[in-house]
Amino acid sequence: MAQYAESSGGRRSKSRVHAGRNVELDPVGELSGFPLIRCPACVLARVVEGRTKKDIENHGRLYFKCARNALPKLCGYYGFEKQYFQMLKDLGVVVVRPSQWAEFVNEEEEDSVDSPNDDKQKKALEQKMDNVIWKMNVFFACVVFMFVGGVLMYCAMK
Repeated sequence: MAQYAESSGGRRSKSRVHAGRNVELDPVGELSGFPLIRCPACVLARVVEGRTKKDIENHGRLYFKCARNALPKLCGYYGFEKQYFQMLKDLGVVVVRPSQWAEFVNEEEEDSVDSPNDDKQKKALEQKMDNVIWKMNVFFACVVFMFVGGVLMYCAMK
């Protein structure tokens, strides 16, 4: 069982005493609550979080970037909340049980900012679904006609 102890650095991070070793935990972002790990691209600085401010389709979205991704740009790591969370899952920093994951996905969909591309994507998806449904209807009609034709031919031969 892991025990927690305050770190000596005075930061918000904690140390975990595990199997006789101190393992430092990553600080947690104030906006997201996600651990702010070392940058996956350069490994020289921690990831920082923020909200977009420009009046574009991503206005108000939560993003994560390397602290070295400023002027001058020394590292190019940048990602939005969903990408960062997926990376944390892939790295094993965050372990999610299926019941918790379903709740997070539902909350994220409700809180997400609508973009103009969503309507285009929905319309394109609806068009594809209509095409698939039409093809399936034609297939079933062909099967029915072949079955009826076979029955009629059998009756005519008898």
